[in-house]
Amino acid sequence: KLQSHPPQKHRQGRRCSVMSERKTNRPRLDDADWAYIMSDDSMIGARILPGDLVCVKHQCTAEDGDVVLVSFKGEKRIGIYSRHKDCEALTPANGRYQTILSSFDSPSFRVVGKAIAFVSELSSREEEEDFEV
Repeated sequence: KLQSHPPQKHRQGRRCSVMSERKTNRPRLDDADWAYIMSDDSMIGARILPGDLVCVKHQCTAEDGDVVLVSFKGEKRIGIYSRHKDCEALTPANGRYQTILSSFDSPSFRVVGKAIAFVSELSSREEEEDFEV
């Protein structure tokens, strides 16, 4: 499950990653419509950990490979979106979780937005490695 929070600014002691393939015109945290705290480890393979803040931009469509926020049977879930011949899927980045498959016309599966950034706590060891002079 995800907890909704207003978007937050980058703070010292946090890692901020922007999910964009383009180096120019990167989305900013201010571009997010929602921010969610990840409460499980379903996206650890994508480096989104429990407790991370996931910043989401509202949009109703997605492309293959996008990390998206989906409303599924009334619950919000984050995963990797893909389209197939006869269905769409939300795949977690952790093999312990199952992929959600849904027909295109299902009212119980709806893309709510695309993850544009996430903010994660840094451990003191990571801070030392990243910021050594």
